[in-house]
Amino acid sequence: MKKKVILIATCIAAVSAVLLICGFSSGFGATKVRTVSAGRKSVSDSYTEDGTISLGESFKVVSEVSGPVREVEVSENQFVKKGTVLYSVGTDDYSYELEVLKAQLAGYEAQFEKAKVGNVMTLSPEEYLEDLRKQKESAAASLSAASSTYTAYTELFAAGDVAKTDYEGIRAEYENAEAAYQSASSRYSEAAKYLKELEEEGMSGEDIRKAFYNSDSDAIEASIEGTKAQIEELKTRIDKCTVVAREDGVISELPVKNLSVVSAGQETAEIKTRATPKVESDVLTAVAPYLHIGDDVDIKLSLRGKDEVYKGVISEIYDYAERGTSALGTDEYRVHVVMELQEPAEENEESRKGALGASSGNESVEEAFKGREGYGVNVTFSLYDARDVLTVPASSVFDSGDRDYVYTVEDGKAVKTEITVEYRTASDVVVKSGINVGDRIIERADDEGTYDGARVKG
Repeated sequence: MKKKVILIATCIAAVSAVLLICGFSSGFGATKVRTVSAGRKSVSDSYTEDGTISLGESFKVVSEVSGPVREVEVSENQFVKKGTVLYSVGTDDYSYELEVLKAQLAGYEAQFEKAKVGNVMTLSPEEYLEDLRKQKESAAASLSAASSTYTAYTELFAAGDVAKTDYEGIRAEYENAEAAYQSASSRYSEAAKYLKELEEEGMSGEDIRKAFYNSDSDAIEASIEGTKAQIEELKTRIDKCTVVAREDGVISELPVKNLSVVSAGQETAEIKTRATPKVESDVLTAVAPYLHIGDDVDIKLSLRGKDEVYKGVISEIYDYAERGTSALGTDEYRVHVVMELQEPAEENEESRKGALGASSGNESVEEAFKGREGYGVNVTFSLYDARDVLTVPASSVFDSGDRDYVYTVEDGKAVKTEITVEYRTASDVVVKSGINVGDRIIERADDEGTYDGARVKG
């Protein structure tokens, strides 16, 4: 009896072992997964963003000078050609400054000639210095007289007893006298100081004379060149008092018409150039790398419940991004894209006629969009379009260490396989290399129990 029990137990153990082996070989204990086969198909992807119609570029006219507005020679909505005078600014103050500078220049040039004559006549530095002192005294006397006259005329002008032109003439004389005194005083002080320094150095009389005259001449020459530069700069300002259009276009804004005085840097007008219609849009930086100048776009304009679809071409992509705020209140960065509008798609001609009116069927794009600047449109960008490319589901792909992988199924095991991705859409990933058509791929790489080497079935 005991032998029979042992025999039965042995048979049961053997059967269990066989069943266990068969269970493992048939997938017993393996993770159940869903698999797909890598296959080839067509893949296209697009991105739609809001855009705005633009009928030309705007150029701000900014005053480069300050002064009273003399005359505005154009009006709003007027078409102007490049070079047309828009308005002018009074030049009285600049002209006055110019005359003062010319007088200063004449004084410096006279001083320079006198210095050269003194050098030729071999005057001693002491004698020349004494002459400079007398010039200073003479200039001081002239300034005193001019100051008295200027003070009197200021009071008379304030009371309305003298004309402005007479007053300006006296003021010019006073300022010229003041400039002459400052110049004579400075030359005398600097010459006296320099002569003393030369004498303290123990130089010979002849060496002192040469150094002294050279120094004085150099100083006067520097003053002459500086004054000439000021005169040229002032002439340029006077030229800028006549403001002209720098391009053809329409006067869209004219703030200067309401100004009596304008300041340098102040916006005075706006000119909008006539150009082919454009659409401008701001796209996310994640999208921008897939866009290229010359790419086609679809532009949809909704009017009166009907859609017009136009074709466009990307003409400009800015090379920098600007920070903005998303609908969720977070920071986002966008790149500005400009598109040239073309004629509407033929299949939408009927809807275009219905939206624009029956008579508009033969209108150009420019005519069709006249008066619609600022209208909102939807722009559809084509990001990817390819035929017969190898794809797997987007859920099959995962990344690790900046590389992309899928799990292929080989001999009942999950194998972590590196792939090279060409493009991703929301549903598909285009695979450039790493797997072949027909390879079994685990559909969801994040399924629980899926890892490299895991036993799987499905």
